[in-house]
Amino acid sequence: MRESVNIRKIAELAQCSPSTVSRVLAGRSGSIRISDATRERIRRVCAELDYQPSIHASRLFSGRAGTIGFLTAGEFMLEDDNLAKSFFHVCRALFRRGCRCLPLMDDPQFRERREYLALFKRNEIDGLLIWGAGENEWFLEDLRRAGYPFLLLTNRVEGYPSVYAEQKKAVAELTGECIRLGAGRLAGLMSSDGFSYRQRKEGFLEAAQHCDAALFPLAAGPGNVLENAYRIAPEILAWSPDAILCANDEAAVGVEKYCLEHGIRIPEDLLLTGGDNIKLSEYCQIPLTTFDQMAPECAAGAVDLLMNHLEHGAPLRDLKQEVRILRRRSTERISGNSRGE
Repeated sequence: MRESVNIRKIAELAQCSPSTVSRVLAGRSGSIRISDATRERIRRVCAELDYQPSIHASRLFSGRAGTIGFLTAGEFMLEDDNLAKSFFHVCRALFRRGCRCLPLMDDPQFRERREYLALFKRNEIDGLLIWGAGENEWFLEDLRRAGYPFLLLTNRVEGYPSVYAEQKKAVAELTGECIRLGAGRLAGLMSSDGFSYRQRKEGFLEAAQHCDAALFPLAAGPGNVLENAYRIAPEILAWSPDAILCANDEAAVGVEKYCLEHGIRIPEDLLLTGGDNIKLSEYCQIPLTTFDQMAPECAAGAVDLLMNHLEHGAPLRDLKQEVRILRRRSTERISGNSRGE
């Protein structure tokens, strides 16, 4: 029968104390100086014995879980393209730092049981990234009062540290470009639901304030943005706009589909823009001008902020990322049309 391997056996073979072995395996020595030679002996013995330390013992000694929670605020958000990008790049950034990512989903039970606090109390996570938080999320105040480290990703909520993209400026720039291309009547298909969409609506209104402009409501919800945009397209087009600025790419795809089915040419008859740079925006029949929320950069920035806080005590703070505008066929200048040369 194979002899059981434990900390004491490793310490005996590595010629050091069991507490030294524990410190090396946990990755923390505190104020105790451990030589490189001792560390190497311990690692070599562990490799020879194929020893894997208990994660629970390691957590008990180090006080660290080596895991960051990634919480999505709402089930319908699982269909969001930027969520997929954010989650992937958070996982990759954490992996490079020797940490794991624990995916979590907000639901009534998660809140009622205050699982967001229990995860910290059970030492299952060291910090929490919250993707797409709403502005009236009372559990955020619970987390702050408990003193647990967390960051909001994508949405900004006043009073809590957030990593987010500058979207107001992007929509204002796209609106200004449509005006320079000759658009005199501008329709905004916008939602007022949440920080990101309000930023987009404000950008449109600010840039179009001296033009003939109208807002149309975009109903948001689980998987129905494209369909809702398609249904409201006749109402928008009855207003005879020269350009439609959509809150996101899904809405723009819905408008484009209706236009192409009814003989309205893009961009000859109508300029059209979206937002978020989902993959479909590049590969739909008329590639859409849009902007990229820079999800990889925001994810990496959030991980850096959170890990620097955990490892070095750096303060958690807001981080704003400039977006990237992608100009495609849907706003291309057409020589000789009514919008000028």
